[in-house]
Amino acid sequence: MPEIDHESPLPKTDRLELRLFEDNDAQEISRLMTPGLSRWLATWPENVTQTDALKKISSHRKDTENKQSLAVAIVRREDKKFLGTIIVRTSKTTPQLGEIGYWIGEQYQGKGYLGEILNDFVDYTFQYLGITTLRAGAQLENKSSFAIMEKMGMKPIGKKSVYVPSRDRDEEVLYYSLTRAMVSV
Repeated sequence: MPEIDHESPLPKTDRLELRLFEDNDAQEISRLMTPGLSRWLATWPENVTQTDALKKISSHRKDTENKQSLAVAIVRREDKKFLGTIIVRTSKTTPQLGEIGYWIGEQYQGKGYLGEILNDFVDYTFQYLGITTLRAGAQLENKSSFAIMEKMGMKPIGKKSVYVPSRDRDEEVLYYSLTRAMVSV
């Protein structure tokens, strides 16, 4: 299991906590990965099996352990219900750059969960991974994701066509960015 600084544990709020992935999260990921959710995600196809989810969990844990990413589960504190994920991967070519991805199961959307926990997670991630810039991208129609990016303080930096493995095609993506200096202001 990756080492997380116990003096600075993963963020919590009154309703939510973040934790590292556990094997039993595979069942919930498989259940939550609906066509309506996966349509917005580049690396999660619809109808994910528990075996597929477990492979991703294993990969995320390894990358977190090697500080190539920080991948966490979003859990509701009152009942320990798995709601979704937040993952920041460092760039292989630019280690100071992290790319963030996040999702919440459709039945848990619209309750303010991501907005509630993301800023604390971003602060933690800058320190944990030692990155200076955080980038996020979404398809042009994904207004909810842009609202989350703006709530984090991210600014638009431009569009580009990106290969999306979950759909085996290129899609137009609008990117946003946030620097550590912008968070420190």
